[in-house]
Amino acid sequence: MLTILNALSQGALEVLNFTSVDLNTLTTQGEFTGTNCTATNGPTGDANTEFKLLVRNSGGVLSQTLFTVLGRYVRTYSGGVWSAWARYYTVATLPAAASNAYMRTFVTDANAPSFGSAVAGGGAVVTPVFSNGTAWIVG
Repeated sequence: MLTILNALSQGALEVLNFTSVDLNTLTTQGEFTGTNCTATNGPTGDANTEFKLLVRNSGGVLSQTLFTVLGRYVRTYSGGVWSAWARYYTVATLPAAASNAYMRTFVTDANAPSFGSAVAGGGAVVTPVFSNGTAWIVG
C-alpha cells in the first residue's frame, strides 16, 4: 500500500486506500482517495471514512474540495491557516435560515443568482449564500 510520503515522492497525483490521514497534511496539488479510512481535520459531523479529495493551487492559495457520503465541502489554505469547511447544498436542502443566522455556505443549483437577493433553486449555478436570519441570500 502507498503512503502519502512515498507516493508524493514518486510524483503521484492520486493516493488510494489510506487507512489514516490528516487532511491538513494534503497540500500537494492532486487527487486523493480514502477507503475505510480514519481522517482527521475533516468537516464536523462527517465521519470522513470514504472520500475523494481534490487539492488545487491557484496563485499560492490552496483549495481542498472533499466529496464524502454525506456531502461536498470546500476550504482554503492561505498564509499558513486553513479556513473552516463549508458544505455545498442544493437550495432545497439548505437548513432553516432562521436557526442559522450568519451562516455562509454554497449551493449547487442556483437559478440566475443576483448578489444580495434571495437564492432560487432549479438552475445549475454554484454560488455562495448566507443566512440573514430570515432567508438565504446570494453573496
